[in-house]
Amino acid sequence: MVEDTYLAVVASDFDADNNADTVDVVHVDTNRDGEADSYFADLNNDGTADQFAQGSDTDGFDAASMTLRQITLAYEQVNGSAKLFYEDVVSEKVFSATTGNNTDTLIGVELVEFADKALDLQPTASDTSSFSAAAGIVQTREIEGTGFADVIDIEALDEVLTLGDENDIVRVGSNGGVDMITDFDAKNDVDTYYAIVGNDFNPDSNDDTADKVSVDIDGDNSADGPFADLDNNSVPDHFDAGADDANFDAPTMTLQAIEIIDDSFDVIEIEKLLNGTSITSFESLRSRMSDTNLGVEISLGVNEAGEEQQITLEGVTVDELSASNFAFVDVL
Repeated sequence: MVEDTYLAVVASDFDADNNADTVDVVHVDTNRDGEADSYFADLNNDGTADQFAQGSDTDGFDAASMTLRQITLAYEQVNGSAKLFYEDVVSEKVFSATTGNNTDTLIGVELVEFADKALDLQPTASDTSSFSAAAGIVQTREIEGTGFADVIDIEALDEVLTLGDENDIVRVGSNGGVDMITDFDAKNDVDTYYAIVGNDFNPDSNDDTADKVSVDIDGDNSADGPFADLDNNSVPDHFDAGADDANFDAPTMTLQAIEIIDDSFDVIEIEKLLNGTSITSFESLRSRMSDTNLGVEISLGVNEAGEEQQITLEGVTVDELSASNFAFVDVL
């Protein structure tokens, strides 16, 4: 199990309860050099740094005496109990490779090479430079994601990101430039209809085709339906127009409203109040979005270098985006 959370950095003499008999701080080696280097709040006095999963909104967080620090924790089951085996302030991918009864854990590995192919586990980057009289030398970085869930940090160069498959996270702080994501996957829940049919449903009078399929639509681990499957691809047909759909046949079908939840989408993680803006939520960010001929352009204020910071989601419209596609954090 891998999770991202926050710890609270405190002073070495941190004493939350003003009680000399309790120890409210724990000294931790975060950079794995064998030396304890950071003090974290331990309000439970159990010798383990407390997690502040909701950032500054977590109960017990005190801005006057604590500083949030984002951290990635990874656990594995050892003799029936969860054991923390990796802790770092930089998110790295953790993979499990299983052969028979043996499982190996890969942390921060960039490439796995098999006998017949090599598999990239980390995004790759390539830099290019161009020159014009108007703009001078312009450097651009192209980032290619993997087929896994990637976490990619926007950096100072203008960047073109191709995220690839799976649910990816792009983290945006005040050091970004003018960036583009070429294949951003917006969350797309669908309201449609399935058509319930009888067990003898056979519209093409062909016993060699199924024309119907039973699937679990309510999550109770039992098949529902059967539903019309006129193209015989083992997936219920969508009747988006309901009874007005050209393929709907009232004598043999009964409509059932269905919401198909999209659980495969990308997320942009943005630092709250980025560049002195009022960005803290999707509502405050939406007013900074505009549709262009390339896609959605999101204005993120003026960055640390005094330049306008923005990100464009190619091929996406403002109306296709929702709060699910964004996260807002106190610190990256």
